[in-house]
Amino acid sequence: MTRDYQFADLSRQTREELDRLEAQLSRDCHRPIVLVAYEQRKEGEQSQ
Repeated sequence: MTRDYQFADLSRQTREELDRLEAQLSRDCHRPIVLVAYEQRKEGEQSQ
């Protein structure tokens, strides 16, 4: 069974923004929050 999603290949700026959002959400919720970015595989791509 293959997965339809893979970890997204994000730019440095996007990763920094996700880090900022994680920190803000963690502060607001008073517990650790981790954001994970996936992207849908293109048709025909195989999982690694």
